[in-house]
This record gives sequence, structure tokens and C-alpha cells, in this order.
Amino acid sequence: AVRAPGGPEAVQVMESVMEALAVDLDLPPHTVRERNLSAERTPSELPADGRETMGVVWHKLKADAKLEERLQAAREWNRTSRWVKRGVSLVPIRYGCAHFGGAEVLLQVCRDGSLVLHHHGSEMGQGINVKAAQVLVDGLNSLWDGAEEGAAPGPEGRVTLAMVKLADRDTMVLPRGMTAGSTTSEQLCAAVVVAAREMRA
Repeated sequence: AVRAPGGPEAVQVMESVMEALAVDLDLPPHTVRERNLSAERTPSELPADGRETMGVVWHKLKADAKLEERLQAAREWNRTSRWVKRGVSLVPIRYGCAHFGGAEVLLQVCRDGSLVLHHHGSEMGQGINVKAAQVLVDGLNSLWDGAEEGAAPGPEGRVTLAMVKLADRDTMVLPRGMTAGSTTSEQLCAAVVVAAREMRA
């Protein structure tokens, strides 16, 4: 599995272009980047309130990080140091989150009280399996805590992480869904909450 296929390669190409332009124009690289910040985005790319934030974040970061002071300090160091050099770089990046349809979850309760959770997400280092299990445990315990009668299985009537087993990803069980766009964990956890409610009902 690969995170954001094609994204890092495209960023590397464009940042190389920015660096080359800065050298040709005899300007600091961050100045070239600042002058070329995207000024327009489609409505789907903007935050919920519709405001463009890239420039705001850029200038705030420059001020908070004291970029100009650090650059000057690096220049002074480089003038007196023959072998060891220092540098400071500020690089903007915008990564669009996307929604690729609904999440799929299958929750099974075994005779021994354990739970088997199937979901459509692919674990590739983002911790999606742990998140799903934690949300399931928290969701079931919250639902049982609010119930007028009955108790959850497990020690002292609680569901524990040890009772949850994550099934391997299997398209024969859950054929739809994909892992992409930095939103799968959130969509999946929302589906787990729904599954917990359905089971309690």
C-alpha cells in the first residue's frame, strides 16, 4: 500500500522548479513560493466558512517562526563556517481531503462474548484498526451505561479492547469502500458507532 500515490512525487517536482527559479532570479526560495501561492480554489477545496487560509497561515508561520531572523543567523554562520553550513526553508503544501462514499462495517458477536469487527479500511500505518476497536469499545460502553437495564459482557459489565478481534480485510465480506483521501478513519469510526447502536437496539 502507498499513502497518497503520486502526491510526494508531484510536490518534489514543483519544489525543484521553485528552487531553480529562486536561483535564476536571485531571490530567497521562500519569496518565490510566497509570490506563487494559489489565490483561487474551487468551493469544494475551501474550508466550510469559504475563506482562503493558505496566505493567512503562511504569514503567521513566518512571523511566529521568526523566519527572517533565522535566515540572517544562518547567513552569518555560513560566512564564518567553512565546512558546516546551515539553512532554513519554508515550504507550503495543500493536501485535499476527499470523500469516496460510505464506509462498510460488519460486527459479529461470538458465543464467548468476544466481538469480531470487519471493516473496509486498509491499515498502512495510520492506526485505523486501533481507532476502530477503541471507538467500538467506547461506543458500546457508552450505550450500555445509558441503558436502563442490562449490562455489557466482560469484567464488571464492560466491553474491553481484549474482547475485540479485527478481521483481515476481505472483499468477499465487504466488497465496497476504499482507503484514500485522509478521511477513511473518520468515516470508518462513524460507521462503527452506527453498528454499535444497531447491535444495542
